[in-house]
Amino acid sequence: MTDLLRILVFALLAVVMLSLLKQYGQGYALLFALAACAVLLSWALELFSPVLEWLLGLIRLSDFENLSCVLKAAAIVLLTQNLRDLCSDAGQQALAGQVDVAGKAAVLITALPLLRTFTATLQELLR
Repeated sequence: MTDLLRILVFALLAVVMLSLLKQYGQGYALLFALAACAVLLSWALELFSPVLEWLLGLIRLSDFENLSCVLKAAAIVLLTQNLRDLCSDAGQQALAGQVDVAGKAAVLITALPLLRTFTATLQELLR
């Protein structure tokens, strides 16, 4: 609970600092936003680490490659969404759109083994 409180207080202070930095220059605000997002992401991953360790243990026990694909895709989606939001906040809508497209392509590539397994299973059922 204290970790979540630390994250929320840091995010609130970052918003206040960003509003002050925007007065002096958009570049400084963008750099600060990138740094704040990196800190918040590392803290969130630290908070999420017990769940990740449990899932990785499950993958090791079952040798279930499909679960690995889903976890990688979820990580790609989270990172892409954060970067897209940063680009949008910086006023770079075209860049944000391209980040979104690249993230979707990466998710599809990551999910390809899962899709292959699905189509193979479907073909076996139809025979």
